[in-house]
Order: sequence, then structure tokens, then C-alpha cells
Amino acid sequence: RIDPHQKKKKLTRPVVQACEAKQQEEKTEKINAEDGENYAIKKQTEIFVLLKIV
Repeated sequence: RIDPHQKKKKLTRPVVQACEAKQQEEKTEKINAEDGENYAIKKQTEIFVLLKIV
């Protein structure tokens, strides 16, 4: 039997992940525009890719 709280979590998780992915993409674009450190750009891009996979 599925717990109602778990069901709600399963339904909202993709929405939250989509919002987080959008935020990470915006953050990466901002860093690129400011010509930030290459390390910071690389890390933000990795996080963005991981969020898209999940």
C-alpha cells in the first residue's frame, strides 16, 4: 500500500527538479557572462547535466 505522503512526493519531485534545473541553467549562463573561473563554470555545468539526467 502506498503512503499518501510518498505519493505526493513522487508527484512533486519532477516539478521541483525541473525548477532546480532551470535555476542551475540560469546560474551557469550568468557565470559565463561574467567570464568567471573555468572551474566554477565546469562545476555548474556538471550539476546542470546531473539534474537533467535525474
